[in-house]
Amino acid sequence: MAGYPVHPSKFEVEYCESTQCEFIWYKSHASVKVAPSEDSSESWDQVGTGFSYTTSNSDIGSWLKVKCIPKNSSKEGLPECAISSQVIEAGPCECPFEIRHSFTKEFMGNEGFRVVTYNILADLYTDSDYTRTVLHPYCPPYALAIDYRKQLILKELIGYKADIICLQEVDGKVFDADLKPIFSSLGFEAEFSKKGGQVSEGMTCLYNTSKFRLIESFSHIVAEELPKNPLLNDLWEAVQKNEDLSKRILERTTSCQLLVLESVLMENVV
Repeated sequence: MAGYPVHPSKFEVEYCESTQCEFIWYKSHASVKVAPSEDSSESWDQVGTGFSYTTSNSDIGSWLKVKCIPKNSSKEGLPECAISSQVIEAGPCECPFEIRHSFTKEFMGNEGFRVVTYNILADLYTDSDYTRTVLHPYCPPYALAIDYRKQLILKELIGYKADIICLQEVDGKVFDADLKPIFSSLGFEAEFSKKGGQVSEGMTCLYNTSKFRLIESFSHIVAEELPKNPLLNDLWEAVQKNEDLSKRILERTTSCQLLVLESVLMENVV
């Protein structure tokens, strides 16, 4: 979609460093109706470099091509190309988050930091007839699709210029293929904690490495931790007074993620 970031969503390398690889983006001439071959240099114009590229209205109707030149600290491999499966389409009209971005045009200075927390609604809770017809009947199916939503999610999160981003209901595949590589290219590191049971979603915390370094990271399943952790005795005793509540909590796969971050700008501040 025009106005939104795109990136290689299935990027794997061997014997090289992903952070050292070079990416070059091209768009086809708007008059080209069928995706040109990657070797047809006269049909492509270079439009950007870097792991991701933010499309614009001038790209509408064009195909996208990305060329990756694999590299490590001492060698360079043969380039590989990929072409989009469809042309760039117009994006939605101004989204509500774009108004909020007017208040977060810059990162906080060294005297402070900004925190964003967001439930991004895991794909496994939207990709079924039940969710489309019963839970979210007001939302058109295309807008529930993760390939559509993740473009909006990435643009919104990046635009908040936050130093710490806490996300819930994160699909493991979205973390691996989208959130982690995109934010790594922006100077962030990330921790992912999966929920209990068989679900493939959980929580992630992204933090700006120019302001924080990770000291420790913990992940606990609430239903397992609450009855046995002596530090939670008072809370567990209160919960047990309500039989239905305690039963419900023990049936849930809710997890808890804890990160200890140290400021790299102010010594001994955690």
